[in-house]
This record gives sequence, C-alpha cells and structure tokens, in this order.
Amino acid sequence: DPLGDQDLQLALNLCYELHYLSFRGVKTAWEWESGMIELRCELEPVFTRGIGREIEPGPEIRPDEIGSCLLSLKPDPVAGSLVEHLSGETDLNQTRDLLIHRSPIRLRQSDPCGWTMARLRGRPRRALARLLKDAVPGRSLYARTIRSMGLDDRDGAYLDLLPGSTLAEVNLISFLGLHRRARGAMFDQIAMREILAPAEDRASATAMRRLGLGDEASAYFEESTSRSEKLRSAAVSDLAEGQARIDPSLAPDIILGAKSLLAVQKRLVRRVMDRWQEGASSLLAERPLRHPG
Repeated sequence: DPLGDQDLQLALNLCYELHYLSFRGVKTAWEWESGMIELRCELEPVFTRGIGREIEPGPEIRPDEIGSCLLSLKPDPVAGSLVEHLSGETDLNQTRDLLIHRSPIRLRQSDPCGWTMARLRGRPRRALARLLKDAVPGRSLYARTIRSMGLDDRDGAYLDLLPGSTLAEVNLISFLGLHRRARGAMFDQIAMREILAPAEDRASATAMRRLGLGDEASAYFEESTSRSEKLRSAAVSDLAEGQARIDPSLAPDIILGAKSLLAVQKRLVRRVMDRWQEGASSLLAERPLRHPG
C-alpha cells in the first residue's frame, strides 16, 4: 500500500528535503549524492504506481476541455464528511490535528511550484507567477494561525507525527516540481487544489469562530475564502488550459495531475475521519526525531 506506507513515504520525504532546507548537520553534497539519487529513483516508481492504481482511466481530453473536465472531477465523498465535521462538530484537538496535517503543504506549496515556473513561458508563466505572489502572504497568515494555536510553524516541525498518507501528498508536489517531465501534471494539481480548497477553508473558518479562537486563528481561512474564485479562475484558465493550448501533448498529464491529487487526498481524509470516529488523534503518537535545522 504505497500511499499509506510510512517507511516508503518518510524515506521519499527525507530524500526530497535535501533539495529544500535539508537538515542540521547534513553536508550539502548529499543533495546530489549518487547513492541517494539511486535510492530515490527506486522509491519513486513504487509511489507513482501506487497512485496509478487509484486512478480510473478516462477519455482523451482536448486542450479546450481541460477546464470543464477539472470542474467535473469530484473528491471522495468522505471529504464532504470532513467539511461537515469541521463546520459543526470538530473540537480543539481535532482542529489542531488538521492544521498539522495541512501545514507542510500550506507552508511550502509555492516552493516546488517555483521549480515549475522556470520551465514555462508566456501566459502560463505569468499566471503561475501571480499565483505564487498571492501565496506569499497566505503562507505568513497560515504561520500566524499555527502560532496562535500554540503550534510550531517551522518547516518540518511535525515530520515525526505525520502518517504516510499525509507525507504522500507532500511527496506528490515535490515529485511533480522536481521532474520536468511531470510539469503537465503539476499545472492541474495546482488548479485542482484551488478548486478544492474553498470548501475546507470555509469550514475551518467556521470551526475557528465556533471554538472562540479569535481573529488571529481564522485570518488565513477568511482571506483564502475571499480570494478563492479569482485564484481558481487563474489556475484553471490561464495556467492549465493555457499550457495545454501551447503544448497539446501535455493535456493527458494535466488531467493526471488533478486525479493524482484526489487520490492522495482521499487516503488522508479517510484516515483522519476514521481515527476521529474512534475518538483518537489522526497523527502518529511518538516524537522520536529532532526538528530539522
């Protein structure tokens, strides 16, 4: 079960981290150490095949159909249960749980997207640049939310608490950013994320207000919800459809990126809801690792 395997996903995450901030005491040469790259090249196909088994094949998509196809894709029904639970039932501990699950993506999403932007030209490049510009204040707001809840907003602060299903989503975006051949999938992953985010963000804002956590805690979700329509339009029309028109050969990969995101998010949401229904935390129980530097 590659998408839930803790050892596989943690190993991949550690390999990818060498391309970001790395770890305290690790020499910079490890980023491109041949043995490490060889190991990563063994792990990645296992990961991508695991995603492939979760994706149903579809008809060939034309570039002008990208937008409508994206909007027709639906998340796992359990995602709706999570949104409902956030709005009306989630308690303080569960809210903190979810903030920790989401923190690697919310705090770092723009970083691998920067690798992708270097491979674009014209309208799609400008669209991604606008999205990344909007992501900078959002990252700061999310960090403020984390701190207001008494949590650590440093990169990797909760790596040892994240299950494989959470790391799989983080690893997906790192994989798509690092591999030029996967750039098509990155476009729709970005667009699909902008389509999915508003429902959960609105529910999270409701949860923050219901729990009496104040403006500092809800600021990120309020801001994200208010600008979601503009970002979704830019991600779908200018980025995903725009790049497909420039390079029609990328159209199948573009849809694959959206379906891949849905596949890894399904696994995470199901774990979260199953654990919460059992009255348990959806995070791992132990903290054996040191914080990264």
